[in-house]
Amino acid sequence: MDKVPGTLSQHCYHLAGHGGGKAAVRAVAANLASKTFVFRTDVKSYYTSIDHDLLFEMLRPLIADERVLDLVWQSITLSTLG
Repeated sequence: MDKVPGTLSQHCYHLAGHGGGKAAVRAVAANLASKTFVFRTDVKSYYTSIDHDLLFEMLRPLIADERVLDLVWQSITLSTLG
């Protein structure tokens, strides 16, 4: 699996000076009509207590798109990187 790149997206609203929760909600509202889904996550402590491999193997049969699987893998393992 590829790891999360060292440069974070401009859409990471939790970063200082990026508007926080209110900016995130505004961005979602502005783009909701043109998108299929919204992916929101809070990985600070939740995912560290889960067996990542087991969770991923449970999700694998439910998600056909390899790109989405990669995004899920990166999201659930993000808290263990670095």
